Amino acid sequence: MGLGFTRLFNQQNTEVSIKGSVYFDNWSVIYPTELHEYEKHGSSFLNSGYFAGVEVYDVSQNITSNQYNPTSFSSVPTSKRNTFSVSLGFTQILSRNLQMSIFLDAIRQEGLLSTPYQSVYFADRQNYYIGQSEDISYYESSQNNGVFHLADDIE
Repeated sequence: MGLGFTRLFNQQNTEVSIKGSVYFDNWSVIYPTELHEYEKHGSSFLNSGYFAGVEVYDVSQNITSNQYNPTSFSSVPTSKRNTFSVSLGFTQILSRNLQMSIFLDAIRQEGLLSTPYQSVYFADRQNYYIGQSEDISYYESSQNNGVFHLADDIE
């Protein structure tokens, strides 16, 4: 929603304006699949849901039955994200070829402003993968077509 008011003075050579806007937003977080399944099924998530029957590998291409456990992850509740803004403006025509404008904006934002959709991988934790274990050795190259790195947390 927005509302604005403009007033002209001095034979329409001077303009004073005030504008306000309000944005009401709700967002629902979408977690990477492995973290969604961990939140849904708890510590037994590797044996149920999406991960039922899926092998999890470590960086050495060894099957690691139940070692992958994103315990650093904690869910973020769905919340509101609102923005309130006010703008004051002053414009003056100084000559036929010269105009001056001054604007002052004030903005307030509430709620979670980031989007925690990105996966985070910690350097001090073991890396785990699903897919074709033979692709793990070149995971970060363009040759990788069959393996996916499992996240430790969200952004």
